[in-house]
This record gives sequence, structure tokens and C-alpha cells, in this order.
Amino acid sequence: INIITKYVVSIDGIVTPNYYNDHWVKWSIKSPLLAHIGILTAAMYQAEAQKIPPAQSAIALRYKVKSIELLNEMLGDKTRATSTEAIAGVIFLLVNEWYWSNHEVVQRHMKGLEEMIRLRGGLDNLGMNGYLRKMVIHTDYNVACSYESEPSFPHEVSARPRHPAEMSLLFLAAEGDFSSSTEYLQISTETAAILDDMRFLFVALTKYIDQSASGQEQIKLITTATWIRGRITSLPDVPAADSPLAADFTYISCRIAALIYCKAIISRTPLSKICTLQDLNQLWANMWQVKLSRWKQMPGIFLFVILSALSAAEAAPHGRFMKSMFKTTSAYIGLENFELVDAALTAFVKMQRWLKSGERGIERLEKPVPLNFIHIYEH
Repeated sequence: INIITKYVVSIDGIVTPNYYNDHWVKWSIKSPLLAHIGILTAAMYQAEAQKIPPAQSAIALRYKVKSIELLNEMLGDKTRATSTEAIAGVIFLLVNEWYWSNHEVVQRHMKGLEEMIRLRGGLDNLGMNGYLRKMVIHTDYNVACSYESEPSFPHEVSARPRHPAEMSLLFLAAEGDFSSSTEYLQISTETAAILDDMRFLFVALTKYIDQSASGQEQIKLITTATWIRGRITSLPDVPAADSPLAADFTYISCRIAALIYCKAIISRTPLSKICTLQDLNQLWANMWQVKLSRWKQMPGIFLFVILSALSAAEAAPHGRFMKSMFKTTSAYIGLENFELVDAALTAFVKMQRWLKSGERGIERLEKPVPLNFIHIYEH
């Protein structure tokens, strides 16, 4: 427990005082139900390390059966059926199944969670200093973003929360740009240019979606995305050995991620389908050249990189670790900036919904459109 909990809300395992470690864990380990689910999680990872499918591990199955028995016993008691302990138990079981890509089971748990929270009086009546509410919303985003599905818990979202530069998430407008924070964030000017272009594109897309704009506006949006993709493509993909970018794996990772997003927006195709195995492998090989302690210094950029390939990695060996880092990074940012994560992931889900609604793609433009369409949106 002392080792693992360090990594639940901290990207590199070095934690500062926080509610999860200092209060939630101490409370939850006193629960036989939550303790059994914790052991179940460990047993599933142990089985995989021993090259045994978790669904065939006698130890994992034993703890799964026991955990479900304890939960059912609690659900059968009217005084405990919608308790914090029972809700937490369903969340932890749901996350376990999510890690192991058991989509149908995840959906069943989510339906049960919806009913429990309805009976409890809604998200705003969950107690635990609001932490359980955040946990439910966070878990909802985990599922929605990786499965490209709709969130189960709609709620009021802050439009534009203030936040420090290192937490800046590209799916939202910000007061400052990355180009003015290169020294502070220790990123190259080329990386900053990519990130500023992508924020511009994401904000334009969200504005387009929110306003239910016309077909002509869609053409302008796609033209903007095409122009930005051209700018990014013109940057070196494999920098020369004597280039300052040669060992800049943050730059390379951001470039790969940005091109995945652009490709998806231009063709209006879901990220899960547009991100190829080659894209995923290239991204994977480069993003892990950057130490977790370094990604922790710029978690907003890390989340941008992860989300570009999260849904595509679902059925790949990379999937569980991508999910784990998505969950941890968004939780880490959310410790002090929950409204920021909430608003950013809402914008990301809107983009997913828009991409999914146009899976057939859009017709290619018959004639070139002037590049000055880039100026149609306010930065």
C-alpha cells in the first residue's frame, strides 16, 4: 500500500500531502470490501507477470468472487446499499475491468453506479469533502475518453478556470501561450509552436461544435487543420544528429501526437481508427524516452500526448499502461486543479463525439482554399 499509493496521484511516485493518500487510503483500508478489491487488483497484475491470463488465475478468481460476495452483501442491506463504501467498491471494480478491457462488464458496473448515485441524491450529495464526487467524474472520463463513449454523469463545468502554465491543457483557451513559456517549461521553440497551433485548432473546433456552425464553417475548420498539419509536417520528423532537436523526445512526441489529431480532424475520423499501429509504436518509442519526472513538470503536455493514442491502444499491449498514465496524470493535475481537468476533458469528449459522428469522413475540397483562412478564428 505504501509503495503503490504513491503512484496513484503522482506521475513519478514523489508525492506531496494530498487528500487521497492522507485521508482516502487510510479510510478505505479499514474496509474488508475495499481491502479485498485491492488484493484482487494486485493478484491480477501478479498473474500477468507470471504469464497467466488474470481470468484464469485461481488466486485472482478467489479474490474476485470474495469481493463480489462482500459487495452483494452490502447492496442487500438498505442502510449500506448506497454508502460511500459501496460506491467506492463499485468504482474500484469498474476500474479493474477497465484496465483489462472488459468493456461489457465496465458498462454493467457503470449502470449500477448511476443508480446508486441517483438513490444517494446525485453527485453533489456524496460527501467525503467532495472527493467521492471527483472520483466518480474522473472514472467517468477514464471510460469515456478511452472507449470514445458518452459520459454517464453530466454536470456543470467551469468554462475557463485559471491555472499555472505547467498545468496548461491544450483543449482549452489560456491567457498565455506556450511560445512565451519556453524557458519556464524548458521546451524548444519548435515544440511551443506545435502546441500553440494545436490549441488554436482545438479551441476553434470546440467553438464550431458549440455553435452548431454551418457547412461553410466546417470547410474553414478543415482548411485550418490542413494548414496547421502542413506547418507541423514541414518540421523535421527525425532531426539531424547535429540538431538541437535530435534528442528532444518531448518535441518528437508532441509532433507525432499533433499529426494524429490533425489527421483525425481533417478526415473527421475517430482517433481510435486514425491512429495506426505505426503511429502508436512511434509515439510509444519516443514518449518513454522522456523520464516520468520530466513529464511531471509539464503534465498538461503529457496528457495531450497520451490522449492522442489512448483509444487506439485499447486492444494493444500498450493499452493498460496508457490507461494508467492517463488516469494518474489527470488525477495529478486534478488534485489542485480539478475544474481545469473537468473542463478540458469535457472539450476532449466533445471532439470525440464530433469525430465519431463523421466516421464516413468528409468530401475533399475540390479547389484549394486560401491559407488566410487561418485567421478566421480569434486566437
